Amino acid sequence: MTNVGNVGVIVEKMINYLRITVDEYLRLDLVGRITQLAEQFAPNNLWFLKTMTNVFELGGDLVNPEVGYNLLLMLAEGSDEEEADTDLRKQAVDLFVPILQKQGIPDILVQIALWIIGEYSYLSDKYRLEEQLLRVVDVLEGGMLGKEKGSKIGK
Repeated sequence: MTNVGNVGVIVEKMINYLRITVDEYLRLDLVGRITQLAEQFAPNNLWFLKTMTNVFELGGDLVNPEVGYNLLLMLAEGSDEEEADTDLRKQAVDLFVPILQKQGIPDILVQIALWIIGEYSYLSDKYRLEEQLLRVVDVLEGGMLGKEKGSKIGK
């Protein structure tokens, strides 16, 4: 049923439902299905990055940590097109810098954001390096990591 042409619409509807449902079993199922569809049918890497960012933000601990690792691996390894890889990494930094200002974001999303900014902050035209580093320091000093229920960090 799902393909590259309609995955955007289907996943968007699933994400919207994930935002409003409180049923933990349904949330777990939605996170798994969205992740599977995004990995199989992503029309491009930027769409995948944005989609998974939403899933991490909404799903928190329900997302398999391996998905975060795979996302970082995609950014680190890149493809055969150096210019496209650089552009995706730049867009990733611009996507994740504002995330660090949000309160209550899941640990996995904080970790991904910190890694991306640590690796590729120099690529951003949108945020000065000093601004990015101040946000990183705020996160680390504020002790945002390890506060989420069930976190494996800080234990």
